Amino acid sequence: MFRRTRALRAYALAHSASLTITLALLLALPLMGASTPRGIRDSLRQLFDWGTTYPVVRSVSFFTATVGSPSSFSPFELVAGDLLVTVVETANGAEPAATGWTALPDGSSATGADCVATPATTCARVFVLYRVADGVDDTISLNDTGDHTNYATFAVMKDTFDPVTPFDTTVAATSQVAGTAVSITGFTADRPHSMIVVLSGAALPDATTTSTEWSAITYGNTLFPAIRLHNTSVQGLGGGILLLTSLLSEAGPTGTFTATAATSSVRVHVVFAIHGA
Repeated sequence: MFRRTRALRAYALAHSASLTITLALLLALPLMGASTPRGIRDSLRQLFDWGTTYPVVRSVSFFTATVGSPSSFSPFELVAGDLLVTVVETANGAEPAATGWTALPDGSSATGADCVATPATTCARVFVLYRVADGVDDTISLNDTGDHTNYATFAVMKDTFDPVTPFDTTVAATSQVAGTAVSITGFTADRPHSMIVVLSGAALPDATTTSTEWSAITYGNTLFPAIRLHNTSVQGLGGGILLLTSLLSEAGPTGTFTATAATSSVRVHVVFAIHGA
């Protein structure tokens, strides 16, 4: 009888501890942004899916707009081994390049249909460059594209991305005719635990500068938006750029990203993924 009582007491204590832990986790889920069944599922996966890591943004620079040959400071608090990604918007000029940086392959640039017009006064182009930080000189000096250059750099923390194959093999590059309804087509990601990066460029007249050019943004099938950064410029022909990042928990379609723009414009978009570690 004594042994049975002791066993029942041990079972009760274990059951109580398990219930306490479960309740604590459930209470923590709203703090992790889990307010929907899908959000709860993904938050639980983050708690228990050991050995998988989402890419984590360490820091991001402000957008800089200029003409000529621009250069920028690297993001703050870099560590050697961080992945640096620079996004660029320009008009009908040369493709940007920088020593020590590589253009993201397989459709990493998008060119609006109006860029082939003569003169191309309503042209927008976007590009993506990257490198792994060496901790010595991680600034970027771009070539003169011939018109304005609107650009920013963000850093992904080392050990949170795949150092061998940091990017998905698919990049979605699309364009839109003039309008204010922004629709950015995604793609089917090949891995779970990826950071989805969305880049949208717009041709804007010289008179247009606004801090509210994009609004009512939706993120397709992705979760936990991190970076939401945009800038407009009166330099050269004028242009604007929108940069978004969010997370995709499973391999599969990213869905379509949408927004409402304040100014009617031709638009170009690039969507790509950074693999988690």
